[in-house]
Amino acid sequence: MTSELREFDNRNLLRDLWMRIRSKKGYPHFVFEFAGKRIVYCYIRKNACSAFKRLIVGLSDAGPKPKPKENLLGYLLQYHRIQYPEDIAQADHVIFVHRDPVDRAISLFKNKFIRGGYRNGHNTDILKNYRNVTGNDPAMATFRDFVEIYLRNSMDKLDPHVIPQRTHLLPIVYTDSIPLAKLHDAMTTILDAQTADTYFSRKVNANTSAQDYEDLMAAETPAVELYQIWLKERVLPTRESFLSDKKIENQLRLIYAQDEVFRV
Repeated sequence: MTSELREFDNRNLLRDLWMRIRSKKGYPHFVFEFAGKRIVYCYIRKNACSAFKRLIVGLSDAGPKPKPKENLLGYLLQYHRIQYPEDIAQADHVIFVHRDPVDRAISLFKNKFIRGGYRNGHNTDILKNYRNVTGNDPAMATFRDFVEIYLRNSMDKLDPHVIPQRTHLLPIVYTDSIPLAKLHDAMTTILDAQTADTYFSRKVNANTSAQDYEDLMAAETPAVELYQIWLKERVLPTRESFLSDKKIENQLRLIYAQDEVFRV
């Protein structure tokens, strides 16, 4: 298989590498090994991070494995977080996954506010943050509210799921810049076909398990109403439904201007 992965040089951002690695406020990079290869992975939420957590934990022998439903991220932070620049310099692959920022925002709203937002306190962190930042009930949030009210705040006040992708990156060269749509093929090249099939053949936490339907009022409909429809019929509005008013997409592209480099 011929690899189409691109190198991504992020060294033009003037941040201190050592401080970013050591800072608890930094966005984590994890190191793991496969078939004698050392791989560094940049953790970006909503970009197949659940699949990578499962992969790294599955391959790891660093400590006692988490029990089902335990915090996999906590395990990675304890046993696999990079500590020194040498962890990166010695890597065979330094990778991150990216996607169109508008698609990422829509996927986030579907997954966190609609599809999983009201069951047994699921996804409470971002919902609590939405309430704290806006003063509004997240159950009544529309996609327009999410974009025009919540995302218009300073990013340092918002939940980590909405932070721009570029913000997560260290000022280094990434050997493999992987579009989400090509993730399975990329990991087949970096790992092998069997392992890629095991961890990346289906999307974890994906909204694709639900059928899509057209709804020109989707962006104006409270999340709880869309949740009730999903609960009964297992259907979610299409991407185009949330963008029926082009002003919403334009605002998202302004908010995530730094991520336009990842637009396909």
